[in-house]
This record gives sequence, C-alpha cells and structure tokens, in this order.
Amino acid sequence: MVALSEDERRHAKARRLRNGSAVVLLDGRGRRGRGELVDVSVQVHQVELDVGEDRRPVAILLAAAEPARVEWAIEKGTECGAASFTLFAAERSQAAHVRALTARLGRLRKISVEAVKQCDRSVVPPVLGVVSLEAALRDAPRPLAVALPGGAEPSPGLRAVAIGPEGGFTPAEERLFAEGGASGIGLGRRVLRLETAVVVALARLVDPA
Repeated sequence: MVALSEDERRHAKARRLRNGSAVVLLDGRGRRGRGELVDVSVQVHQVELDVGEDRRPVAILLAAAEPARVEWAIEKGTECGAASFTLFAAERSQAAHVRALTARLGRLRKISVEAVKQCDRSVVPPVLGVVSLEAALRDAPRPLAVALPGGAEPSPGLRAVAIGPEGGFTPAEERLFAEGGASGIGLGRRVLRLETAVVVALARLVDPA
C-alpha cells in the first residue's frame, strides 16, 4: 500500500475517484505503479520502470525570459522528453524576469510534474536555477550545443542544448560557450521564440526508446 500525498488526495477527490478505481502512481524517478484506490492509499499490483523515457535524454539550458513563455517551454519541453531544465541569467535577460522566475520555481516544478502525468512519462525533469551562465555551463552534461542562427545541423549524441533569450546571446556569451566546448547548432531558417526553440531542439535531438 502506498499512501497518497495531500495534493494527490485532493486530486482524487476532484476526479471523483472511489475505492476500487484504477489508478497509476509515479515516483518521478522512473518507477510507475498500477493499482487501485483504497481510501487514501493505493494498492499497487504492478511496477514498471522508465516508462515513456528516452534512450538519450537531452538537458535544456534556458535563458531567463518572460515567465509565461518559460512556463510554456517547461510544459512542452517535458512532453518532448527534456531530461532537466536549468534556468540562467543571460546578458539580455531582464532583471524583472530573473526575479519573477526565482520566485516561481515551485510553480515551474509543479508544471513539470503535471506534464509528466499528462504525457505518460515516468521521470520528472528537475527545474534548477536561476543561475549564472558560467554556473550553467560548468554543470551542463556534455556534449553540449548552443542554438545559434546559421549554426550547423545537430549531430547525434548531444546531451544538452542551450536556448537564448529574446535578442539572442551576446558575442561575449558566444565566446563563453565556445570556450566551454559547446558546438553551435541551427534550428532552421526562421527566428524562433524561446519556447518554440525548446520544442524544435528536443524534436531533433531526443532519441526515443
């Protein structure tokens, strides 16, 4: 038997679930259990591992931007298979957006959890930040790429991709990426908004199981 959290109890009540209702439990780290509701607990009958996960997950380094756009990027990026999100303050990130995102980390993480439930994944991608670009680069998985206008086609095996803010990265930031071993990749001939770039990058890079 697995006891439900207070949030999940409220969710079950809102869904009008009753004793005996079939439910699926996620631990957020790759295990998914199937069972039935028994009062405020679940009797688990079957446990599955890494359902809906990808063979080569890709981490997203995401520049701080308008919170509504970042929320959309995290929701859709989670659906597209992102391994994690690290928010960083780029030179062209607005200070107000950095403060707002720092205050909303709890909400952003909840969006990630809800997206995992919706899209039938079993691992919740962590949402980290807001950190400096240097810190994001230091801790990013390798091989790492940065989305740049006119960049080359993405190569197989990339483990992380950085997406810039409105206006893109500055020349100084591009040098930082190059010094950190990041390759420049293109996402097509159009200029994409931050949230759209996340979806396009993951669609090109994630390797489905």
